[in-house]
Amino acid sequence: MTHFNNPSDVNGIGKESAMRTGMNRRMMSWVLGGLLAGSVAMVGAGCGREKSGASEPGTLPRPPEGGAAVGPGADVVRGASGIRGTVAGTGLVVKDAVFVWMDKADDMTLILSDRPGLCPLLVSGAMPKDSTVLMIMFKHNTPENRDAPFAPGTYPLRMPGLEKAAQDLKRVQLLKLDGTCESTLAREESRAVAGEVVLDSISAQKDGTAAGRLKLTFGEKQETLEGSFTAVFCAMPEDATEPRDCR
Repeated sequence: MTHFNNPSDVNGIGKESAMRTGMNRRMMSWVLGGLLAGSVAMVGAGCGREKSGASEPGTLPRPPEGGAAVGPGADVVRGASGIRGTVAGTGLVVKDAVFVWMDKADDMTLILSDRPGLCPLLVSGAMPKDSTVLMIMFKHNTPENRDAPFAPGTYPLRMPGLEKAAQDLKRVQLLKLDGTCESTLAREESRAVAGEVVLDSISAQKDGTAAGRLKLTFGEKQETLEGSFTAVFCAMPEDATEPRDCR
């Protein structure tokens, strides 16, 4: 099973924000500890608010006219609307896409999967067995933006040894889950080592969506995934615990 050690750094933030960040880590520890242990925040609350403000425009090319981003339930493997490429022989035909964020949390998770019905599954405390999942963790890194909602802009992948950007991608992993929700892909080949995600729009509220583009490089073989996405906000309950089920 794929695991990451990611101690929560809550120094310098308020108690309420620290508690929420801790809950994010615990839920994320399920999805990747099921998915990426101790890393990707899987808690989003119904108190999520609409994003406001914008950062610099994205650097990835937009889809051509008529190539709109694709929402949950759609086959996005074709053309500019799709996620193109393979990692360790594994591609991703997206049938559902969700993002999860808790109000005032400093991290947010985008999840693309070839399993439909992803949000109800996560809310019920289960992981999607026999599925391929792309997990992307967004992070705010400064006191100024730590409690702020995530906004449109460019989020580069964090590089070891380099100074953190104000906002970035803390971790990206492609997972191929078997019937017991363990990933059959080796971490060294399925973890992103370079790239970025551009958020063109985002609204973390009921029926809200996040739309954007990604270009990511994985492993020593420098394999790439790129394309566009539209994800729906998935509101997790405030008292959510680490999911234990696999179905």
